Amino acid sequence: MNKITSHDIQKRTFLFAVRIVKLVDRLPRSVAAVEIGRQLLRAGTSVGANVREADGASTHKDFSHKINIAEREAKETHYWNYCMRSFYKMTPNSILYSMKQTN
Repeated sequence: MNKITSHDIQKRTFLFAVRIVKLVDRLPRSVAAVEIGRQLLRAGTSVGANVREADGASTHKDFSHKINIAEREAKETHYWNYCMRSFYKMTPNSILYSMKQTN
């Protein structure tokens, strides 16, 4: 059985953020799409940032707090990803893969 390390999670969340940025760049430039893109970008990139902060936590309580924030941001990313897919009929593999990563 493979053990997931802190480095693995940090790498995966970084690559997830890269995919989110590329995805947001492909959205139309309408007012609604820009706002959805901003929300998706904020939530999607903060997952990895919070995971990295958790890795440097000085106490277990602080670690748990940061990981919980990362989990909430992943759930928010999933919501905005779902909105984007629904509103803009975008179904490329990158969106579907991003949604799977947030589950």
